[in-house]
Amino acid sequence: EESIVPDAAPANAPENGAPSNAQMDAWRGLFDTAVAAGHQTRVALQRVPTGPTRSAYAHDADAPPCMVWSLDHIFYTARTLRLHSHWAALEADPEAAAAGLPTSKCPSDHLPVAATFTPVAAATLDAADREETMRQLGALLEAQQSEWGLVKAGLEAEQQAMEEAERAAEAAVAVPDEIQEAPSQKKKKKGGKKKGPPSAEMQSFMRSKRERLRELKAAHRTHREEFVGACDELRLDVLEAELGDLFVWIEKGSVQMKD
Repeated sequence: EESIVPDAAPANAPENGAPSNAQMDAWRGLFDTAVAAGHQTRVALQRVPTGPTRSAYAHDADAPPCMVWSLDHIFYTARTLRLHSHWAALEADPEAAAAGLPTSKCPSDHLPVAATFTPVAAATLDAADREETMRQLGALLEAQQSEWGLVKAGLEAEQQAMEEAERAAEAAVAVPDEIQEAPSQKKKKKGGKKKGPPSAEMQSFMRSKRERLRELKAAHRTHREEFVGACDELRLDVLEAELGDLFVWIEKGSVQMKD
């Protein structure tokens, strides 16, 4: 007789059939992306409370009893829709839940789901609250722009003072050397002295300058995030209309800040 050899399992498939660590990491990444999407797009979704829609043997079994799963869903935004009614599922059909799907009454292995909604007008912020929100936003923007300008100007002034002091020190050392040089040697230097690397003190200052500006950026980002986090949906509508993508604004701010 011809023997039948089962197909080889994929190279990354675990022996016991459970998801691998790599597959679980990929699933977690997909889950986190889905969770973040709701926050980033500011679409707050609610689920219609449909019951289980799938009934079958357990994944590792080939005989009863059957298990039920809630695999089919309807999501909606309560800001503009009010749930009116929805179909029942397997919670209303214990016979199908016990026997599994499909059945003589349902030719599919999933029950269909359906719901009806009533449209509602989206709420908006009143004029006084809108004005206060814009005032708070303006105060935050002005404070961050002012602090950034003062800190950067102070660091640049300090850097300029260090550069002038170093040039003065170099000039003081260079004068006696030029006196001792022959005229022929001076002609060779007509093109000017080649500029060397910054001094150790200047390199240390530049590192501390960049770190100070990075710290200030991080602090400003935290303040913007806290400001947005304290706003309700109606205030977020106002901010989004004024600033655009709030996640981009939290990360970058409204003023382009360069080191």
